[in-house]
Amino acid sequence: MELLLTVLALTVALYAVVPRERQLDLQLRVRSLDWLVFWVGFFTIVYLQFFDFIKAHGLAPKSFHWPDGITPQNTIYFAMLVVVGFVAVRIKLAHLTRHNIDKFRELSLELFWNRSYAELFVIIQKHLKDLFRLYDSDFALSRFRARLVPSTTFEEFLLTQATKPKHKGRLNSHWLISFRPLNHILLRILPEYSESQNTTRELVRAVFFSPTFIAALATTRPYLGLTIIKIAPPSFGRVDFADFYLKELLREPQSILYTELQNNQNTISHNRYVISQSNLILHYLLNNVTVAHELRAYKSIGDFMEFHLDELARDRENDPYNQAMMGDYRDSGAWNSPIYAGCRFFDIMVKEALFQGIKWHMWLYYMPL
Repeated sequence: MELLLTVLALTVALYAVVPRERQLDLQLRVRSLDWLVFWVGFFTIVYLQFFDFIKAHGLAPKSFHWPDGITPQNTIYFAMLVVVGFVAVRIKLAHLTRHNIDKFRELSLELFWNRSYAELFVIIQKHLKDLFRLYDSDFALSRFRARLVPSTTFEEFLLTQATKPKHKGRLNSHWLISFRPLNHILLRILPEYSESQNTTRELVRAVFFSPTFIAALATTRPYLGLTIIKIAPPSFGRVDFADFYLKELLREPQSILYTELQNNQNTISHNRYVISQSNLILHYLLNNVTVAHELRAYKSIGDFMEFHLDELARDRENDPYNQAMMGDYRDSGAWNSPIYAGCRFFDIMVKEALFQGIKWHMWLYYMPL
């Protein structure tokens, strides 16, 4: 009994000292079966601990005899090892599914409304792939079900078949009529997972496209934003998310985008920039410029530069660009300017478009403005 109490006390102590995001992750991973195994194991260990007392009062099977070398006491260790091992493996292999998406939504919204972004980013990053899988209902049965949904109505298909010339071996309406009931039966039987999909989409729209979420993401976990853009499904709205994300990176002079632009000044022949793989955002967008074109990165950067200049124009006297240049502005101060950073981005992007043979102006028209 002392061993059981020691293990329980140690487990509680470890849970209390682990970071909150780990506690939240455990809450997602531990399911009903794990609790069932835990309590069955707990009462089994208690039963074995008091087996002699139970046997003395006639509560144990009289015909049961312990094999040689096995006693209730050493069986306790085995039972404890089985329970701990089973639960540990289950927790390790557990991931976000349609069965615990409601719990994930509850925890995510709690962290979001409390502005606990550090913990929120951790659990999102751990379950991001599964989250997008639920977002698109990307399961074998749901994909098969989607293929059974006709693109046209039954009557329209019959009319099309009736007006076509009859050829040997061609699908006719009689065969379709015989197949239609099976098609409807399968559509009724196969799961659509619409409930979990709707829950996921509501959560993603409420959190991922929130200005406060993107602002915190750009300043504290910028590469998570890049991961979201990379693996998000087409239905997610990658272009819109990338637009908010890039604008927020340019808004904050301390963001990773400014650091990458400052670290990306090396050139090779014909003044072409070397885009280092360590500069993850620039490398993803510009190593293959079609990515920047598809995400409309030029529009995000250019629009924010225009917006920033319009803001400054409202108060020309205090516009820092109208002041005398002081100190080491050229060497270091310029790197805190959204205009300078935006021009550097266009410089790298347009040159890459030229060298990669992209037949598109990459919206160089922003520069005269």
